[in-house]
Amino acid sequence: MNKNSYTNAVISIGIVCFFFGLCAFFFLHAGQLSELVNEDMDIIIELEDEGVEETQDKVMTKLNSLEGILANSAEMIGKEEAFSEMEQEMGRLVGFESEENPFRNMISFNVESKYYTADHLNELENALKDIPGVLHIHRNEMVGSAIKSNVRKVAFLSLLIGLALAVFAWIIIYNTIKIALMQDSKELRIMELVGAKRMFIKRPYVNRMRKVGLKAGILAATILGLLVVFLGLSSTNAWQFIRIEFLVLSLVLSILFAVTLAWLSAQWVLSQFLNSTQYSLN
Repeated sequence: MNKNSYTNAVISIGIVCFFFGLCAFFFLHAGQLSELVNEDMDIIIELEDEGVEETQDKVMTKLNSLEGILANSAEMIGKEEAFSEMEQEMGRLVGFESEENPFRNMISFNVESKYYTADHLNELENALKDIPGVLHIHRNEMVGSAIKSNVRKVAFLSLLIGLALAVFAWIIIYNTIKIALMQDSKELRIMELVGAKRMFIKRPYVNRMRKVGLKAGILAATILGLLVVFLGLSSTNAWQFIRIEFLVLSLVLSILFAVTLAWLSAQWVLSQFLNSTQYSLN
């Protein structure tokens, strides 16, 4: 294999393995994203206007005693504040005069992801709705379910793309080795004529492709690591999503994927070539 073919193989396989590592990164973080979605889903408790301060105290006390409430997530939102925020976001609300307010006083809180189950949410709702002054409790489950469904689809798609990339990398390795073998076919015949065993003939090509895989894997892991660091520096919120152990695992998988695929492909291509009629001495 000449130097240009060697370099091109490293770069090509490295790019493929980078995208494989990226798919693995998103696949591993699918569960993490679902957890963030769960904990970001606000649960709203609407309160009656009469005795709102007393009701607020009772609700806050109850929330502090319940299991699974996200720490420091409970907050009181007055109806004037809610109306003002809506006007700022949407402009003046059509159909409402300035003295009219369609909102009620409310308390918003969030639940820890591991407690975000239908049974536990029903328990919370039953515990809160019996407090005097509580009107309604709203849970936006449809949006959360839709988001988590899309996350699962993205994770599955990432897995399929990863498998497709494995096939693409195998094609690159196959063509790279096949060209090298065709160029060295005369030398290979001579080696076999003087008694060299197939394992001895394969060894330099397998070792070379193992090195190609290692360098390609390191290249892919470096690009992926730099990309994640760039995303983290660009947005501080990104580190809430990124788990270091999943990042490290993605980098390791990129390298292992490149080395293993290069080694297995080399073994298979060499066996096929040495057993083919194209190479046969007869």
